[in-house]
Amino acid sequence: MAENTLPKKNTAYTFYVSLVATGSRPDFQAAPTLATGDVKVSTDGAAFGNAATLPVVTPAAGVAVKVDLSAGEMNGDNVTVTFIDAAGAEWDDLMIEIRPATRKAEDLAFPTTSGRSLDVTATGAAGIDWGNVENPTTAVDLSATDIQLCDTVTTNTDVRGTDSAALASVCTEVRLAELAAGNLPTDVAAIKTETALIVADTNELQTDDVPGLIAAQNDITAAAVWAVDATSQQTQGTFGQAIGDPVADTTTIYQAVATDAAGDNVAIDVIAVKAETALIVADTNELQTDDIPGTIAALNDIAAADIWAVDATSQQTQGTFGQAIGDPVADTTTIYQAVATDAAGDNVSIDVIAVKADTAAVLVDTADMQPKIGTPAVDVSADIAAVKVDTAAVLVDTGTAGVVLTSAERDSIAAALLDLAAGVESGKTVRQTFRIIAAAVAGKLSGAATTTFTIRNMGDTQDTITATVDGSGNRDAVTYNP
Repeated sequence: MAENTLPKKNTAYTFYVSLVATGSRPDFQAAPTLATGDVKVSTDGAAFGNAATLPVVTPAAGVAVKVDLSAGEMNGDNVTVTFIDAAGAEWDDLMIEIRPATRKAEDLAFPTTSGRSLDVTATGAAGIDWGNVENPTTAVDLSATDIQLCDTVTTNTDVRGTDSAALASVCTEVRLAELAAGNLPTDVAAIKTETALIVADTNELQTDDVPGLIAAQNDITAAAVWAVDATSQQTQGTFGQAIGDPVADTTTIYQAVATDAAGDNVAIDVIAVKAETALIVADTNELQTDDIPGTIAALNDIAAADIWAVDATSQQTQGTFGQAIGDPVADTTTIYQAVATDAAGDNVSIDVIAVKADTAAVLVDTADMQPKIGTPAVDVSADIAAVKVDTAAVLVDTGTAGVVLTSAERDSIAAALLDLAAGVESGKTVRQTFRIIAAAVAGKLSGAATTTFTIRNMGDTQDTITATVDGSGNRDAVTYNP
């Protein structure tokens, strides 16, 4: 059976194509006619030959064409198939290129004897290469094969009752046998002994009155708690440490109730605050008797005139008004210098003087232009008057009916338009084109039943159109004689 998936070298291959109808592109040709010689095959650049099997329309009367290539035609790295309608132009030419693969996915497993990479049995089964074992009927000698049953382990510290020295070596068949015979039974016996001890302990716990022991501990009352002298407990973070030792520590909560001023505690602090409060009261009483408003009013005795009388330019620090107006000695490009009329420096005064000079020049120019505008024949007024005269003459020539042309002028213009070279197409004037159109519409026709016919001009003095046609009447070549 031919392959119909991916193309494979030296294996029959089937594929389908559709041919575009020449007369109704881009539609496919329905039921295309295929004859010997229409389909040719070339393998690896060899000469094209007819396909071994002529393709057929499948299903019948459809647009699909089934192509079957033989194993011989597919025995190459590049197979080219061409479809050319030898009998006519029913469908457009088509070329198909096929690049067969040496093998496909299902061919990945194959015998090593063929020189390929995957190691498999002669029948294609992949496996371990122990003599290409595949369901052997005889024993396979693996004496020369090193099969490691387990890895090396370090000294055992976790498992109870095992032989650490034995586990530290490589596990071999001999060592496993040694462990089974000497160590494992001992380990099991030790575990059983310890399990018996655990059972005995749990039996003893079951006979103890655990709930009674817990109930006996719950005999402390709230009154007994508050009756304890907490100050006897002075370790870090205890409640006793917080309230303090009434004998050794006089700066705690306990001592804070004392009124003796001999120590530094809350009571002493309160007494000190009271003393300072008395001093504050005395000071405020004094302030009430002072004339504060009068003192403030006495400070407001600076007149505005005194402020403007100060030389502000003596203050040249960043951001001051003096810096803004400038130093009249060191800085000549500031507001201060801008009022100068001396033209020796670049400042506002110099700019004003320059502007005044330019303004004077402008006045001179305008004074010269004004009389010229008002003087006829030598100025703008004269030019305007001349334009008006020319405009009036144009109006006389054109009137309300446009430009008036003589009969000869009109004929000359018409002739120039009719005989303008390439007036319609390259090499054809308007007059010649009209003659061709007139002949085609109203001229005598001869030879219509043959492959060559002629059409006369309207005056029947010459052949204006001569054309050759095919069997369907389509014009192949046309000659004009306008």
